[in-house]
Amino acid sequence: MSWGKKWNRSEKYGGSQKKKIEHAGHWFDSKLEASLFDLLALRERGGEISALTHQPGTVFLSSARIQYRPDFRYFNKKTGEEEYAEAKGFPNDKWPMKKKLWKTFGPGTLHIYMGSYRSLKLTETIVPLDRNSCPHCGKEIAI
Repeated sequence: MSWGKKWNRSEKYGGSQKKKIEHAGHWFDSKLEASLFDLLALRERGGEISALTHQPGTVFLSSARIQYRPDFRYFNKKTGEEEYAEAKGFPNDKWPMKKKLWKTFGPGTLHIYMGSYRSLKLTETIVPLDRNSCPHCGKEIAI
């Protein structure tokens, strides 16, 4: 006797197919990501940042070619550096490893935003280690 359809893990978060959100002329993976775009677009209009890019492309975080695609990339005018932003609703099992790799190999500062689309919060900022320092202790390496 069958009790109906077998439970599918992918349906846990609202359906078996990923639904995209159209907002401000762009397509986003979630309402949280669209909300982060609004925040960053506001900062861009205010002159704090420039060159805001959505889904800027794949970043390789190690020589093993571990891939990561941050949600946004922008230029911070105050620091003069390129920075990245990620909207994280539900961290998956690969996220802790990618965070550690970003700290060692990341191309710039990564800001992680969590919460809901109505109350977005900056929860963590990952600043990559200096390329001339030891990834374990942080001491400068003589080259």
